[in-house]
Amino acid sequence: MPQTFTLRQRLRYRFDNTLARGIWGVLAWLGVLALAFMLVITVLLLITGIGPGGESTTFPEGIWFALTRALDPGTFSGDEGLTFRIVMLVVTIVGIFLAAAIIGLVSSAIDARVENLRRGRSQVIETGHTLIVGRNDKLAAVISELVKANTSEKDRAIVVLTPDDVVEVSDELRSEVPDMKTSRLVVRSGNPTRIADLAQGNPAG
Repeated sequence: MPQTFTLRQRLRYRFDNTLARGIWGVLAWLGVLALAFMLVITVLLLITGIGPGGESTTFPEGIWFALTRALDPGTFSGDEGLTFRIVMLVVTIVGIFLAAAIIGLVSSAIDARVENLRRGRSQVIETGHTLIVGRNDKLAAVISELVKANTSEKDRAIVVLTPDDVVEVSDELRSEVPDMKTSRLVVRSGNPTRIADLAQGNPAG
């Protein structure tokens, strides 16, 4: 008999899958939550008749009030009416938490991207470049000769695909070949025996 799941379990499962897709999935959920919260506040304003100065408000105005207070914490300082101020203060606090969550997500995504670049896992997009697979004690000498051969060329890339630490290899090669002249050194991390890693170096370029 197939196992049955509650609605909460199904929603949690879909939520977890969305989060696993990355930053855009999380931002989408935050956007949905923010929109739902603003709609709830707007409906509350319409039902209770709460508005600036004790006057009732319309649906578009309610959305506008909630949106501006969530985006700008200083906006509610000019509101009138104690009840309206309290509601807008709650909206502002929620808006601050949402903004902090979005900033944290974007910062984490940037950090992850920088770490990925530092590890040398990005695709090489070059044409007419030289691809060197692997690393040994003659690598610096080979690159030095390639630099001399490329002096007649402009902006020619020399790509090294190695399973070793990218930062270590890059620093070592730049110290041994300090003058790259018209060449550029690009180091990528990968196992040369794996087709997927080899394709990362764009050998057909």
